[in-house]
Amino acid sequence: MSNALNNQIKLSDSVSVKDFGADPTGVTNSTAAFAAAAAYINSIGGGTIVIPFGTYTVGLQTFAGANGLGYAYRPADILNITGCTKPVVIRCEGAKIRMASGLRFGSFDPVTGLPNSPGMPNTNLNYAADTGLVFQFYNNSGGVSVLGSVEIDGNNTNTIIGGQWGDTGYQRLGYGVWEYGNASFYIENVYTHHNCTDGIVCGYTGAVAGGPKTPKTLINVISELNGRQGLSWTGGNGLTAINCKFNRSGRAINAGTGVALASSPGAGVDIEASSAVCRDGVFINCEMINNTNTALVADSGDSADVRFINCVFGGIVWPKKPGFKFQGCKFYGGVVNPYGNIDPQVANVFDDCLFTDITINDYTFPVVLGTLMFPTTLSAPIYLNRCTINATRCRPGRTNFWNISNCRFTFSFPGTAVVNDTDYVIDLNGAVLQNNTFDANITVNPPASGYSLLNAGLATTIGSNNLTNTAGIVRWSSWSTGGGGYIGQLGNAGSQTIGSKSLSLFPNAYTTQYYGTMDIYAGSAAPASGTYKRGDRVINQAPAVGQPKAWVCTVAGTPGTWVSEGNL
Repeated sequence: MSNALNNQIKLSDSVSVKDFGADPTGVTNSTAAFAAAAAYINSIGGGTIVIPFGTYTVGLQTFAGANGLGYAYRPADILNITGCTKPVVIRCEGAKIRMASGLRFGSFDPVTGLPNSPGMPNTNLNYAADTGLVFQFYNNSGGVSVLGSVEIDGNNTNTIIGGQWGDTGYQRLGYGVWEYGNASFYIENVYTHHNCTDGIVCGYTGAVAGGPKTPKTLINVISELNGRQGLSWTGGNGLTAINCKFNRSGRAINAGTGVALASSPGAGVDIEASSAVCRDGVFINCEMINNTNTALVADSGDSADVRFINCVFGGIVWPKKPGFKFQGCKFYGGVVNPYGNIDPQVANVFDDCLFTDITINDYTFPVVLGTLMFPTTLSAPIYLNRCTINATRCRPGRTNFWNISNCRFTFSFPGTAVVNDTDYVIDLNGAVLQNNTFDANITVNPPASGYSLLNAGLATTIGSNNLTNTAGIVRWSSWSTGGGGYIGQLGNAGSQTIGSKSLSLFPNAYTTQYYGTMDIYAGSAAPASGTYKRGDRVINQAPAVGQPKAWVCTVAGTPGTWVSEGNL
């Protein structure tokens, strides 16, 4: 760089990476130029770095060549902005930044440079190889903005992969965008992909609940085909993602190994507070589809109060944190380990959502015998309001102790193709059901000895809960010992009791009054003991020609007065 140009740059708080020798053709490695531009902005406490249109090759490593240095392959800084007190702007003009081929990642021998696999866990830093961080923003009190449009290609398909490092997979540094401790962070129109670990990491060490806002905003970000996550949110008060896609984590095939580079958690989005809290997140019109493990996971750390609005999830969702709310979302897969609580402000809540097992984009929910959309047993409720559950290939599963209102459940799969004969289709154990519809269209091979609807723990039904059964075959677990018996249409004029002692309101067809509760039992004779109400019934569990169809209680008492409803 000439002295005249150097003096001109020093008079400005806006510089271009080309001022420092960056090559927009991608032929020459531009790591040093990007690093020099960042160092200059750091030296003046903030400013603007322009990345003009073009393709830039970055990424350099230093080989240890000896043991005991704390690394096997150490990455060079690329664009590292740290400690700026004035606003920092990275203005991108349609550039592509691509990591160089042949970088090492994982565990390598620091002396020979060869891949090393000492067994897991492996946390010996002397064997660590990192490809590095393309954009690195740390502790900038003036805030950071990435504007314009840019593509970050981590090139993990052409990275040399060593042995695993960490507790599982490849837990080393290979990020597209890494931001931590910034007063604010804004990024738009970024396509970050094929990074060895995460496309984007957002964190704020020391953030506490109720503390200062540390807003992080992602607009039109696509983060896909990364080795570990599309997005890791590890700390902060406030994160907003709008029109973003976090897809296909762990799906990129490495040319050298012939297999995908994938590390746990393998999620589209991982909300995992670390030395901080995660609070007040909102995801609007976002996608999390076809990731190796989960679409969304929130299981560790102090995370709470995150909303998802009109988002699409292709795969398992794991929202085991308080205050996670889903509105107008579509789930092409299942929900495991939700967070239940008697208080709907604390529990997971799903409003106006669709749950289905059909195909979305390039993702099909994997179904084998026994697959459940909702596999987790709860002891406290989550809340479903105005949702649709459409099971075409797998069972809905455990909705026990859920609070379900104004929802529609449709079962239209071919029986034993996906259901063990002794299994249930849906578990209503202890659920609160209000104004729902259950459409049981099990047209082929219905369970012969299992249950279509399991209700051993007595669901509470309020209002009109209708069961329609096109096939004419639905088996209730509480029908009789061993689950025998079939029921067709239920509840056209109101609610049908599901098992004994459940609350069921039957509206009068001609008035707005209610008769109260009615219990239905199964048995071989009218009761000789117990206390019953007028209108209670016992259905003959072993019907035969010439035998009573059922018995009805005409006078309440212990056991009350019972009259046969006529013989078959």
